[in-house]
Amino acid sequence: MKIKGTLEIIKRLDNSRHGNPKFRAKIGNVTFVTETNSMLAYAISEGSSYEAEVKYGINKLPKLINIKYQK
Repeated sequence: MKIKGTLEIIKRLDNSRHGNPKFRAKIGNVTFVTETNSMLAYAISEGSSYEAEVKYGINKLPKLINIKYQK
């Protein structure tokens, strides 16, 4: 199942042990954490607006799969 909408950043989390950013975010009523060491986390900056898409994976946890900056 995929959900598309505006990405809302809830909180920037501690970086991974490799120094990569992580965020807690939501789209609609679906809350998720960006994957550890994901390149998509580098595309996010607080205070900006993004059109994004999450997909529920095999383990039923939502996973950010696409992000697009809104001008």
